[in-house]
Amino acid sequence: ISSEASFFSCGLHSRIAAMGWFHPLPSLTFGAIVARLCDFTLAVDQDHPDTCPGAKCAHDDAASDDVGLLQQRAHSDVTSHVHSEIGVWALEEEPDFREPPVVRSPVTLNMMTMKLCLPDSKVRKKYSQADCWYTRAYGTNKLPASIPGPTIRVKPGETLKVTMVNQLRYPSPGCDPLNLGFCDANTTNLHTHGLHVSARGNQDSVFEHIKPGGWKKYAFEVVPYHMGGTHWYHPHSHHAAAIQAGGGAHGALIVDDVPGSLPPEIEGMEEKIMVMSLVDSAWKAHTNGVYGMSRLESMAKSNLWKTQKGKYLDVDDVAVLVNGQFKPKLKIVNGKWYRLRMVFAAVELVLGVFPFFGTSASCDFQLLAKDGIYLHEMPRTVKRIFFASGNRVDVALRCTCTNRMQECSSHLVTASHQPSTKMKEIRQKTENELQKERHFQKSPLSIFGKKSRREGGLHSENEGPLKGIDEKVVEQDLLLLDISASPNGPEPDLRSFKINRPCYLVDLRSVKVPRRNQGRIELMNPIDFRIRYATQLTGGQAAGHQMKTMKEGPLGTLKVGQVYEWSIRGPP
Repeated sequence: ISSEASFFSCGLHSRIAAMGWFHPLPSLTFGAIVARLCDFTLAVDQDHPDTCPGAKCAHDDAASDDVGLLQQRAHSDVTSHVHSEIGVWALEEEPDFREPPVVRSPVTLNMMTMKLCLPDSKVRKKYSQADCWYTRAYGTNKLPASIPGPTIRVKPGETLKVTMVNQLRYPSPGCDPLNLGFCDANTTNLHTHGLHVSARGNQDSVFEHIKPGGWKKYAFEVVPYHMGGTHWYHPHSHHAAAIQAGGGAHGALIVDDVPGSLPPEIEGMEEKIMVMSLVDSAWKAHTNGVYGMSRLESMAKSNLWKTQKGKYLDVDDVAVLVNGQFKPKLKIVNGKWYRLRMVFAAVELVLGVFPFFGTSASCDFQLLAKDGIYLHEMPRTVKRIFFASGNRVDVALRCTCTNRMQECSSHLVTASHQPSTKMKEIRQKTENELQKERHFQKSPLSIFGKKSRREGGLHSENEGPLKGIDEKVVEQDLLLLDISASPNGPEPDLRSFKINRPCYLVDLRSVKVPRRNQGRIELMNPIDFRIRYATQLTGGQAAGHQMKTMKEGPLGTLKVGQVYEWSIRGPP
């Protein structure tokens, strides 16, 4: 951004469709607006087998040898796409927790397709391994495609160089008035969700597009004063964001903390990266026009998310994978603190994550950061963490065995509310019965309550802090915690602390904003896909245009150095 920056409703359609924002939102007022509305969007990409010509666009990846993900051998079939095969539902129950491999600049990301399969007859009798389909995912020159992609780490002051290679294929049908804006499904780009970087040139511009078979070199200049934090990367191509990012093309992006910027107990805390990916195979809408991936693929007239019979997938199921694993088992030490870097890499639905009950362990959540930004004062004790799609959370976790036990077990779960009556029943059971409870007997996605209260693992009515939010909460075990004895005894409670904040995170809540810098954004609804803008917080006429194309001019202009206050509202 130089002297001025025009703001478009550029990614809002893709973002809203991707993030499931077809439901009414509460009015939000922002004290400061960055001059780049495009940060509101997710991105997506499609299928092409051609690789970058020769070696001129290849960079070596400093990837770890322990891939630790759902990656399989490279594969080509009759569709001629570049594939990796993966059987999501066929995974073993409670596999050992593994983290994505880590890569650093320079990085080559290959947009590819990979194979996923429904569970075999041992899990669900009415489905078989014949129910497989292809989705999009990231690989590198050394790592096959996987969900999630590799974790990218970068230091403040470093230039993150990424070569993005689109190995997806044509056909990639363009837009027409009847497809509700989902199209160009195999055209992609790259967005660093959360980084404080420029939107110009070869940095984070959502207006750049990589056609099937094409490639582009990015150079993201991370400022030396950038706050360390947990972010993620994904495609951000207009009209294809929900399909690509929601289908599996995403990964964690970590800005390293500057040595000495955190207290020793936080800086030295063992980290666990948890990328939570949503597998949504439902055809029908969950709520207010928010559909699963196969339905969006059909709207875009794309060839992916089809079974071997050539039909779009239609299974009323939703599941959350952690680092590409279903209910992995994480081994931790009794009384030891761990820093969980959690990313909900999804474009719909919400999570409410609890450290689980159990009869033998008590777990503490101490919140450190939300969406890659450290709290003004931390840690903060929390009982549950809310994730909308795209949210990130850094939380310190400590689990302690009760009843003088040295070894025990617990869970992390996602649920709409903290169970109460059901919890009392569970606590009366023996540990063996509790073990059985952890295996989804009524439904692969049910952990409490009856299936009649949910639809395919989604709670039908939100409660507590989520009451009134018209977006369903996934209910499922996320992570099993295997807690072993500690040779040193439990670690002490975390002390309160503050850190220095960079200039771009200054607190503007007390700043008086001139009337000329006040405005209102009215987000679209699924009827006309129109974004509107008014030059005042309330009242007046809001004008805008449909998000069918990107040909319209900007909604307005923001001048660098000015403070703006906007009210952002969801559709009625």
